[in-house]
Amino acid sequence: MRLEECNILFELLTEIQDEAGSMEKIVHKTLQRLSQLLAADRCSMFICRSRNGIPEVATRLLNVTPTSKFEDNLVNPDKETVFPLDIGIAGWVAHTKKFFNIPDVKKNNHFSDYLDKKTGYTTVNMMAIPITQGKEVLAVVMALNKLNASEFSKEDEEVFKKYLNFISLVLRLEHHHHHH
Repeated sequence: MRLEECNILFELLTEIQDEAGSMEKIVHKTLQRLSQLLAADRCSMFICRSRNGIPEVATRLLNVTPTSKFEDNLVNPDKETVFPLDIGIAGWVAHTKKFFNIPDVKKNNHFSDYLDKKTGYTTVNMMAIPITQGKEVLAVVMALNKLNASEFSKEDEEVFKKYLNFISLVLRLEHHHHHH
């Protein structure tokens, strides 16, 4: 692990100690760092939940960049975009519970441009990963649009997965806390 990464993780752990830090704020900070380390144009997080027994994913943090504000990235429940698991890559990731590195979303038949149309953003490539607790998927995290190359590399995948371990720890703690 590089020193820079160690420092960042230490900083994040310190944040968690701070009672005021909400789960979303900590994840936000981690995604800010991640977009920086990956040279991703932005990162986002969808939460996975069940409505009337039917699983769905909903936008929770959008357009996270190294300098973006938490308040601007947090999606208000009344403004969220909800996908069933059979539409869009976030749903596909939640359904398969697998990591994906997608060099060209147009060539992926699970991609839905609904959110792009709604937000005016254009997704070209992405990495997406589920955060699970046992058999349950808690969230899906995405890194979008590699800035200095045509796609995310194998090294990017490693960095992404390492940070996701951290995010998943935070989400699991939160989940545990709320359900007990």
